[in-house]
Formats: sequence, C-alpha cells, structure tokens
Amino acid sequence: MRLIRFLLSPLALLYGMGTEIRNLLYDKKLTRAFSFTVPVISVGNLTVGGSGKTPMIEYLIKILSPKYRIFVLSRGYKRKTGGFRIAGRDDRAETIGDEPYQIYRKWGSLCGVAVGEDRALAITEIMAGAPETDLILMDDAFQHRKVMPLMNILLSDFNRPFYNDLLMPAGNLRERRYHARRADMVVVTKCPQNLDAGRRKLIKEKISAYTDKNTPVYFAAVKYLNLKPVFNKERKTVRKIFAFSGIANSTPFMEFLRKNYEVQDFRNFPDHYNFTVQTIRKNIIKPYQRLGDPDIALVCTEKDAVRLIGNEKLEHEMEGLPLYYLPVEMDFPDHEQGFIREIEDKLSAFKTQNGKTGAE
Repeated sequence: MRLIRFLLSPLALLYGMGTEIRNLLYDKKLTRAFSFTVPVISVGNLTVGGSGKTPMIEYLIKILSPKYRIFVLSRGYKRKTGGFRIAGRDDRAETIGDEPYQIYRKWGSLCGVAVGEDRALAITEIMAGAPETDLILMDDAFQHRKVMPLMNILLSDFNRPFYNDLLMPAGNLRERRYHARRADMVVVTKCPQNLDAGRRKLIKEKISAYTDKNTPVYFAAVKYLNLKPVFNKERKTVRKIFAFSGIANSTPFMEFLRKNYEVQDFRNFPDHYNFTVQTIRKNIIKPYQRLGDPDIALVCTEKDAVRLIGNEKLEHEMEGLPLYYLPVEMDFPDHEQGFIREIEDKLSAFKTQNGKTGAE
C-alpha cells in the first residue's frame, strides 16, 4: 500500500495544485460565491466515500422540520437526468439519484427535495417555486463553494479520519486537510457507542490541528433499526441471511449483521452500483437459490433498496423473494443537546438579521 501511494504521489501533487488554485480564487473573492437570505446548512466531508452524509441530513430534517419549512438540495449523483429537478411522485433513483430518492421516500411529507449540479442556481429556483421555504439543507456540498452557507458541517468517519488521509489518487482526500478550517463544526461519525473520554480527547486534538481553535467537535454513532421488507410481506422472524450491498464502506453494515444474524453469504458491489437484471440473477438470486434454505432472507442497505424500488424489471425479477433492507439513523450518545443548540442558535441569529428570502 505504501508503495502504491508513493507511485501515485505525483498525481496527487497535481490534483492538489488544482484544488488549491480553485480554493484560492474563492478565498480571494476572484470567483464569485453567492449568499442567500434563506439560511443554508451544508453537510459534507473532505474525503471520497461514505461518511454518513445522508443519515446526517435525515437527522437534521427530524430535529428541524417542526420549526422550519425545509428543502433538501443534492447534486443527484449518478442520476440519468440533468439540470434542476424537484422530486415528485414519478421520480425514482435513476431520475434524481439514490440518496435524494431515499430522503424523498422517507421525508417527502415533511420537506421538499431537489437536485441540481449548480447549487446556487438551484436555490434560486427553489425560492422562486417555493418562497415559503425558510431553510435549505445542502447535501455533499463542502467543496461546492459557489454557495456561501450559514453553516458548514464537516463529517469525518471514525474509521477513516481525514487527518490520517492523503490527497487523491494516493488517498481519499478531495482537498488538503487544512481546508477543514472552513467547518463551523465537525462531527465524527460511525463511532463506537462506548467511545471513552480519552479517545475522544485525542481525536479532538488531531482534528483541531486543522480547524479553527474554537470549532466544536461532536461524536455520533450509527443506530441500526429493525429490518424492513423491500417489496413483500414481513416474516415473523429473520435469523439467517444472504446480504449484499453497494455502498462506499460496507464494513460497519456487515459487522452489525454478523453480530446479530447468521450470515450465510455476502456480495459486495461498488458504491451507487446500478443493478441490472443480469447482475441480480448471476450474483444474488442464483447463489441464494443454491443455498436451498427457505428460511434465509436477503438483506441489503436502504440505499441499495431504493435503487431496486420502482425498477419494474428488477421488481419482477425479485418478486416473491424475502428481501429486506436495514435502516440506519444518526445517534449522538452524548452531547446531543449541545449539537442541536449550536445549530438552533445559528438559525435564530440568522433569522434576527434577515427578514426575507431570496438571493443577494
């Protein structure tokens, strides 16, 4: 691994130069960034891959929707459409992206969901079509500097902290570590529930080497919920499972399943994997059928499930199979109220200063 990183270091140097020039243009105000009189909270990371952005967005919807009329804005990664689009009944993962579709299916009654590559233009479109909106949650937007958010929430995976990583392609960093200074708070995600105070202090010290001195650091865990059926009726009990996933880091998912179920087989696919009938037949259905045990259930992640839902060919292919997904949510074992208060204080101060909506 060290040899590979060494060989890739020249490419990482070139990549880093590109990101530094882009950030410098924004820092020196040579490239225009837009601010809005509707508050914008950005959730993102410094690294490529899953750090819990979607669970964080869903957590924010849960705690803020009673007080705010929210629109979630995402790029809509790997969708087959382009431009600005507001999620509606006819949308699926292929039209708006798997993560926005997951949010729309779960939270569409409490918030709007939109996708658009140009976030500044998308916010203008949202405010024109839904002027009652009083909060925008921007997903995966730490590097999208065209919009100046009220808050930048930076996520860092406990298992892959940004302060131990290198620039792409030698590592997984999208930009250099010290750009964490743009964060208004840092949340370390996917932490063990019993993370001790000493370990927290050490992690905070390492993060604070790259952020502003007073930037707060919080620790969040993944809370796994009960299995839910994707298409069919729920069984009374599920003990033996055949698992599959197409997410950036399947390790926590599999660790939980192995701890709580009898895992008979597991198939791993790339992040945001576009399942086809051929893939489903060859890599999931046939291996599952070869096990020859009707008590075994198929289990995937929620993000995998939304890529299957609404695809008539895939639904037909998996009809009658005991297919479940494992829901997750963000959990703060400690200091949750401090995290919530930090956000609400920012929003209250913003509301005091701004009495209207629209772009400046």
